[in-house]
Amino acid sequence: MSRFRRAVLLSLAALAAGLIVNQFHPEGIPGRMTRALFMSGRPFRRVSPDSAMAAHQRGAAVFVDIRDPREFRAGRIPGAENHPIQPFFRDFAAFQKSHPVDTAYIFYCFEPACREGRAMLAWMRRAGYRRVAWMYGGLSEWTQNRWPVETGEPNP
Repeated sequence: MSRFRRAVLLSLAALAAGLIVNQFHPEGIPGRMTRALFMSGRPFRRVSPDSAMAAHQRGAAVFVDIRDPREFRAGRIPGAENHPIQPFFRDFAAFQKSHPVDTAYIFYCFEPACREGRAMLAWMRRAGYRRVAWMYGGLSEWTQNRWPVETGEPNP
């Protein structure tokens, strides 16, 4: 067997083992999210923090912070909604009821490249949401630019 073929088979076996272990791990990525991550190419657009700030100033999009509630309370883009990954996938129907398909959404995390967030957007695209974007650079770049951040409990 050639080295290349052996490397490909080993990689596929490792991927399969990782996915199986993930399903049994108490904090593993939900299966629906795993499918969204691997079955989607790039079904959404990326926006820079500069473009996201322009949209924020115009009120042109709903900002969605996907971090856990503790991190969200510690600092977020003003007016952002908090939809952590696990609850989002567990109860996507509740999200759909309160979030129209034709609204623009900009999702973000703290890190510049958050795989879980991209999976959430892929999931939304398959559910019919077409105006979804990922803010590449995340909250870390937002704060580096010294743009406004709110803390504490969000206003109802």
